[in-house]
Amino acid sequence: MNEQLDTGSLEAFVNGKPRGFNAVFNLYYTQIRYFCEKLTGSREEGEDIAAQTFTKLFKMHDRFNSLTNIKAFLFITARNHCLDYLRSLQRKRSHEKQLSKLVDEKMVDNKIIESVIIKEVYEAIEQLPPECRRVFKLLYVYGMKPAEIAQELSITQSTVRNHKKRAIELLRISLVNNEYAITWLIFLSVLELEHLLQ
Repeated sequence: MNEQLDTGSLEAFVNGKPRGFNAVFNLYYTQIRYFCEKLTGSREEGEDIAAQTFTKLFKMHDRFNSLTNIKAFLFITARNHCLDYLRSLQRKRSHEKQLSKLVDEKMVDNKIIESVIIKEVYEAIEQLPPECRRVFKLLYVYGMKPAEIAQELSITQSTVRNHKKRAIELLRISLVNNEYAITWLIFLSVLELEHLLQ
């Protein structure tokens, strides 16, 4: 995935300028928030920890000289906050076994990878043609049935299926280098095939 920050934005960040803060925030917030939500199991807590993480980053802005260092700081800080939250939760609920499972290092690494993949998939979805994107989101984000979408958009169910098929084909091309995303798309295609055979 292409993660870049132009030299001017990086310099603005190091110098504590809002333009630099906004650029870094826009580049990494979705990943960090998703990572925190998955690790804590709480959307609200994940958002709070993500906000705390960026606040801490912004206070220390002059200590960073590269995007790699910024990203590493964000994930390490977010992870530590999440683990602190989980330890606090464990003390309150006395769920020692649950805690040991949640803080497993392998799971943490997997969640980082997953958050990056999800961000890339979402970005690819946003690049779809408007009608394909709308139908795809209604199907897979909002969980609507083809008949409901057809009625909502005043189109036929056949048109809904065509938009869905085209969206999956375009996403497969866009995400060709992301094997995890391609696996997800294959899964969607299999579900569609099963639906047609019923």
